[in-house]
Amino acid sequence: MTLIKRIKELRAKYKVATAIMDGVTAFTAVNAGAVALEEFVQPQQQIVETITDAVVPSAQADYFDGCRGPNMFQLDQRITLSETPSYTLLPKIFVDNNEDGHGFFGVTPFMYTPGQKPAVGVGAGMFVDLNEYVKILGVVPVVYNAEGEAVNVNPTVYATIMAGKVLIDPRVSYLASFAKGDVTHNLAFGTTLGVMINNVIVGGDIETGIDPSNAQSKQLEKNLKYGGIIRVDLDAQHKNWVQAYFNNNSLSVGFRANF
Repeated sequence: MTLIKRIKELRAKYKVATAIMDGVTAFTAVNAGAVALEEFVQPQQQIVETITDAVVPSAQADYFDGCRGPNMFQLDQRITLSETPSYTLLPKIFVDNNEDGHGFFGVTPFMYTPGQKPAVGVGAGMFVDLNEYVKILGVVPVVYNAEGEAVNVNPTVYATIMAGKVLIDPRVSYLASFAKGDVTHNLAFGTTLGVMINNVIVGGDIETGIDPSNAQSKQLEKNLKYGGIIRVDLDAQHKNWVQAYFNNNSLSVGFRANF
């Protein structure tokens, strides 16, 4: 089934998702057109934020993965439209008592798929600002997938490199999934690359992975995934934004709010 056909069916079935998609599409189109006219005229304001998706089955791509959030609390949610639609909620906390760019990071993942039991978990980690342009965040989430009676441990290290208008977010993620006495492993490598145009960031993501228990070079080609990402900030302080993700078989819309 093609992605376009699947989206049409989902639009008819999930009215809330349809309204969200239409709103984000219209907002993104207007903003992208406006900022394109002003692109090399106004200076780019530095964004210092973070997004970390520690859900089943592995880390997901976002911009500013390696940075702390602009506030202590962040509410991160995403609707994914694919063969099996899903909803992900990630309440996050960033604790930096000394305001030195080093501190504690916590997250409580929740994922719901219609007709299935939810996946829930908790994760803890640290964030470190090496300097103004390079930042790192590491987290170890443990997620229980009630539907498959599986426990997933997914330590991930993100980095954010800011070079002018170019944004690079490399990441390394290891997944150990424990289910019914069996353990499966996956080691993934990915990079998100974007170009900042005022309050819009456009670019893409590429990722691949191997089974470290039986590593073979052909696995890298077999597991290769890529897609596009666009982010639109809703305010000048970069506290709230929408983000869309798309590849050959799915479309996701994400919402972030910092407070």
